[in-house]
Parts: sequence; C-alpha cells; structure tokens
Amino acid sequence: MEKKVSVKTNEDFIYGQAIIMGVSLAISHFFILLLFLYLHVNEMIIYNVISVIYFIAITFMAKTKKIGSNILIVMIDGEVILHQILAVYFVGLSFGFQYILLSMMVPMTLVLKNKKFSRYTVGKNIVSGIAFVLLFFIYNNSKPIYVINNPLLEKACTIVLVAFTITIEYYLVRVSYRQLEKLVRESQEKEINENKKRIKIQGKIIDAIASIIESRDSSTGEHTIRTSRYVGLIANQLKTNEKYSSVITDEYIDNLTSAASLHDIGKISTPDHILNKPAKLDQDEYEIIKQHSVEGGKIIHKILENLEDAGVPSELL
Repeated sequence: MEKKVSVKTNEDFIYGQAIIMGVSLAISHFFILLLFLYLHVNEMIIYNVISVIYFIAITFMAKTKKIGSNILIVMIDGEVILHQILAVYFVGLSFGFQYILLSMMVPMTLVLKNKKFSRYTVGKNIVSGIAFVLLFFIYNNSKPIYVINNPLLEKACTIVLVAFTITIEYYLVRVSYRQLEKLVRESQEKEINENKKRIKIQGKIIDAIASIIESRDSSTGEHTIRTSRYVGLIANQLKTNEKYSSVITDEYIDNLTSAASLHDIGKISTPDHILNKPAKLDQDEYEIIKQHSVEGGKIIHKILENLEDAGVPSELL
C-alpha cells in the first residue's frame, strides 16, 4: 500500500526548499553585486544590496516558520523574476541572467513528482516560462540603458552564471531528494507507530472482554488462554506449509490468536443459572447454551458494522 505524504510534510518540505533557495540566492546576489560594482551600474548595485538582505531575511523566516511556506516561495520567485527583468532592462540579455529563470524550472520538475506537489511544480514552471518570454519581449522592444562594450567580459560572466546556476540546482536536486525521502520515511514511521498503538489498545480491550467472559463462567478456568495458544500453534504449523505461507504472516497469527480470545463472547447473553449450573444441563438448557456461538457471531458482526460506520479503514478491522 503506497503511503501518502501528509499536509504537515508538505509544509516542512516547502520550508526546506525556501531555506535552500534563500541561502543560494543570497550568495548569488552578493556575487552579482560585485559584477555590477565593476560595471558601475548604480541602480543594480543598490538593488542587489537590498536583495542580499532580503534573502537573508527569507532564510530566517523559513527557519522560524514565521510566514506560510507558500507565501515564502512566492516572495522568492517574485524577487528572482523582478531581478531578471531589471537586469535585462539595464544591461540586456548578453550576460545570461535569463538562464536563471529556465534553471528554476528543472529541479522542481525532477524533484517534486509526488501528486501532492503537482500544483506547486506546475505553478512555478508556468510563472518561470511566462517571465522568460517577457524578458525577450522587453529586450526586443527596448534598448539596454547601459551598453557594455566588452565581449570577453560578457562571455565570461555568462559562463560563470550558468556554471554557478547548474551547481546550485544540482545541489538543490540532491538535497531535495534526500529531504523528501526523509520526510516520507518519517511520515511512514509515524503511521506505523500509530497502528502499533491501536493494535496494542485493541489487544487490551480483547483481553478485558475475555476476562469478563471467564469471570461469568467459573467452569472454564484458563480455557480462553489455552484456546488462544492452541490457535497460535496450529497457525504457526500451517505457516510452514507452502500453500499458506503467503497468507499466514506473523501479523496474521497475532491477530488470529487475539481474536480467538473472543470465541466465547456469546456467553455474555447466556443466563447465569444455566452458565454456572453445577449439575448436568437438561435438553432445553443445552439448546440454550449452544446458542452462545450464534450470539457471539451477532455481537462481533455488530461491532465491526459500527466501526465501519465510524470510518475505520477495513484493513484495521
């Protein structure tokens, strides 16, 4: 049975993404700031100083979870898109800033294959694609404010930007896979532990009911315990037979031996004067006590019916 990622896991994963992107973008904006310092593009110098501070704040908010995870992702993507537009407006496409937008689409598609993240993935890719087209529209309909007459610098910057972006995205993909696997594993372990607790509680309830039954029938002694043990021995023996080995598992045997404790549950409906009669039962009394198996079946059926109505999964019944 495939385990689904919980809503909480979604939140944790996206917060983790925000932290990774916040740190990466703070570092990248710092180096881009150095480039604009060298080019003397004052507007972009100021913008990148603000951006570095902005992404440091984003990282802090993601770690402390002060703001919703989806809002943080929108804040990150919004800044990245604005940065690309401004870079193209001031210095054109030649420096390769536009490739950062395309690179944003790749890791999200590779990593977030889980259906729970489909909207997140598709949304980011659509926004990045529109922004990429918008950049070319701006470039083709306006001239850059700053003209850089240094082809060698432009090529070097493009290579460095692309290399840096590939490195960051490769790191993001690797970390994201590990992060997602960890969160899914934790979710599965939590579900397993909860199931174990439920089974333990069920076992205690069954034992309590069996004790009540035995307390009413003084003739049984440890009959219920012995019956459970016999059932366990028979089931373990059947498990060695290839015909049943795929069906009779350790969990199946545990459930079977627990259920065996309830084989006399129908005696609850048997009158005390018959159940505890010291002498031999007459024919009418014998017919009445034989009905305890039928009554037991009705009780178990009713319990299961009520649990199904309450929405308890059938595999737990």
